Amino acid sequence: MISADNASLVTVFFIDQQSSWLLTGTDNDQRHAIALGVDNIRSDFDTPLAMERAIENIEDNIMPLAKVLPAESMLVITGPGADYLNKLTPNPHLTRDWVEMQFGEMAMAAERQHRLFDVPTSAALLMVREAMHHLDFDQAQLTPQ
Repeated sequence: MISADNASLVTVFFIDQQSSWLLTGTDNDQRHAIALGVDNIRSDFDTPLAMERAIENIEDNIMPLAKVLPAESMLVITGPGADYLNKLTPNPHLTRDWVEMQFGEMAMAAERQHRLFDVPTSAALLMVREAMHHLDFDQAQLTPQ
């Protein structure tokens, strides 16, 4: 829950093709690089092992950022990754439950040696899932370009 004192704090998650970053700070003046983008996660997302390796890679890049985030900020997702996620829902308000539901469908497809979404959409979904989970965001605003 965002308190009145923190209502204006926004964390921007820009998901690009080759790299991504979080913008934090009162004026989003602090940039925290993430060495992953939707094109270089290196996974086909079509087996449980491939998904697990992708998740581990994303976690290794996302989890250290928990130390730099302001408490109770709002997550805004933008960049090409937001465009890919926009294909899954017309609703710009994402909840962690919705993201987890999409992830569950993706994981069930991988159990059958099948990929549910194209690779960039799968990568964007996993990046957002890991960010929401490890950085403790219950909701996010999707802002496609």
